[in-house]
Amino acid sequence: MSSGNALVATAGSSVDPWPRVWIAQGVESIYRRVNDGSLIEGSPGAVSAGLDALTKAAGFVVASVRRLVRDGIATLMSRLIVCAAQLQHEWYRLALVRIRESD
Repeated sequence: MSSGNALVATAGSSVDPWPRVWIAQGVESIYRRVNDGSLIEGSPGAVSAGLDALTKAAGFVVASVRRLVRDGIATLMSRLIVCAAQLQHEWYRLALVRIRESD
């Protein structure tokens, strides 16, 4: 193995184990601050992690509600179209009956 390859980690190198995992990064930051004894410096990290979790949860709830409303409206529209078609068929049938009665 060549030591010049940028894609291969060298022995003893520090690699972030949580890339793009926002909640794990926040928890790890809080854990490090508490272990270091610097709670003042850890407070912004805790607030940031809490707000991140809150925004992700709110986004999940909004997306779920939006999907539920979309599916409900689609179902309602399809039912209304079926009812309208049935009513149109019934009106057409009644019109034919009246035309035949008048003859």
